[in-house]
Amino acid sequence: MLKTARLAVALCAATLSVTAPAQTNWPTRAVTIIVPFTPGGGTDIGTRLVAQRLSQLRGQP
Repeated sequence: MLKTARLAVALCAATLSVTAPAQTNWPTRAVTIIVPFTPGGGTDIGTRLVAQRLSQLRGQP
């Protein structure tokens, strides 16, 4: 039983240590954020502020 557990841990560690290649320039075009609430409400205003900051950080419109 202990041997099987060690093998499982070793396989998990080996699997998790492999990293997938990351796409460097994501997003390549504008991202649309949909807010399912009325315009001018608290959720809308908060989302607009977050979207504006994300746009500045990513350099995307």
